[in-house]
Amino acid sequence: MIKNLLLLLFLSLAIIGKAQQVTQYSLYMLNPSLFNPAYAGMEESLSLTGVFRGQWAGLNGAPSQQALTTHMPLYFLSSGIGLSFENDRIGARRYSNFSLQYNYQLQMNTGTLSIGTNVDLTQINWDGTQLKSPDGIYIDGQINHNDDLLPTNRLGALTPSFGLGVFFKSKKLSLGASMKNLNEPSVSYVTVALPLNRHLYFMGSYEIDLTGRIALIPSIFLKSDFIELQSDMSLQIKVDGNIFVGGGVRGFDANSLDGVSIFGGWQISKRMMLAYNYDISTSYLANVNDGSHEILLKYTLKEEIGKGKLPKMIYNPRFL
Repeated sequence: MIKNLLLLLFLSLAIIGKAQQVTQYSLYMLNPSLFNPAYAGMEESLSLTGVFRGQWAGLNGAPSQQALTTHMPLYFLSSGIGLSFENDRIGARRYSNFSLQYNYQLQMNTGTLSIGTNVDLTQINWDGTQLKSPDGIYIDGQINHNDDLLPTNRLGALTPSFGLGVFFKSKKLSLGASMKNLNEPSVSYVTVALPLNRHLYFMGSYEIDLTGRIALIPSIFLKSDFIELQSDMSLQIKVDGNIFVGGGVRGFDANSLDGVSIFGGWQISKRMMLAYNYDISTSYLANVNDGSHEILLKYTLKEEIGKGKLPKMIYNPRFL
């Protein structure tokens, strides 16, 4: 039943959309709530994760991403809620997204099945002072692109959107599919409108116990614009549940192969975890950058909030 539900959703999402390329993270397996609203609250406590990624170090105008996510369960509603903020800057363009997430969770004998939705506010800013065209005039501080579609100042526009997701989690298996920008809104400026096309995500991982101390966790992350498909595949080795190392590859053929990742992490304390990833470029950009760096810091309260507790009783003095 669970497999059929996940397959049905994945195929449905694949039929209804096409998307633009989305932001890139190599430590995706440590922060599923950034990509899927159905994951919110699945860690059974308050969770807060911050990520910084500097892509293609040494390349002028290279992408830089920052993300902050927080989520927690709502046991009295069999639900989870979450918030996320993401900032992505590349060249003269800056993308900012704020997302509110909610899901309903069904407890099953084999695990937890969650179906969720998110409401987003997305802002895209353009800095026209950083743009240059072949026929433009840029002398003594003058900015003239000789192109009516290119701004000469800073522009910004805001638009709402929403998405859907499903996630199944058991002790060892995690599977999820989600779609962002289901309504395909447009960010409108004075002379042009930029569509926010649908984004499809599929994520899966499985924990394999080798010994009492060592476990292997293979993971896969698929992103599609329904014209092209990009994949991230990784293998994590976890020791004693608090130290892990691993590696991964982005792409699956000569056209999509983009990078190789090496990562590691440490459970600093019961509640705090730190991870670092380094990407080695394998595309044509390999000769003009020094790789990509990604740092993730995660805090989990590790305490169930409100589970099994009755509300406080308020006594009315009229009925003593």
